Amino acid sequence: HAALLSGGLALAALLGSFMLGIAVFLFVFFYLVLNVAYSLSFRHAPIADMMSVAVGFVLRVATGIAAVAAPYSPWILSTTFFFALFLVAAKRRLELGLTHGAAGRGALRAYTPEFLDQILIGAFSLTLAVFVAYAFLEAKSAWFPLAIVPVSFGMTRFLLTVRAGHTDTDDHLTLFFRDRWLFASVILFAIFSLASNI
Repeated sequence: HAALLSGGLALAALLGSFMLGIAVFLFVFFYLVLNVAYSLSFRHAPIADMMSVAVGFVLRVATGIAAVAAPYSPWILSTTFFFALFLVAAKRRLELGLTHGAAGRGALRAYTPEFLDQILIGAFSLTLAVFVAYAFLEAKSAWFPLAIVPVSFGMTRFLLTVRAGHTDTDDHLTLFFRDRWLFASVILFAIFSLASNI
């Protein structure tokens, strides 16, 4: 029943995306293929599991850009990729701390805290660097570059939470809602983003 339902929903998504244009259709098609590959294989393969999740987020953003015919931005796509990689590396790091590598997904057994910390720092640095470039090069107003502050604070606070291990969950949303500082940084980012479009 689950296979039939998911197949029907996938077909409906493809038909609906085709009505929005060939570019949207192709992005949705590749997203579905990636999800199938992840479920069957990639989630068990070290590195491939994290990269496929990050690429999935990029495909979502690219689909949205194509659907509304927004200007193409390599900066926002790059920011999306590195931020998604940061989040998924953080999730693996938290999972490893909670399970001690003895259980969970197959790829988790190949990771060490030290390796995941290196990925975290690298993705953290690249996300901020690319986002700063995006904020200044494609800002619609003087408001949007101000978003650099809450983004930098929020990511740093999140990194501290993950590295310190002061949590009993690997769910990102739970962490954001539990920590008032992280929640406040998200609200400020939303305010500056909205203000830049007024």
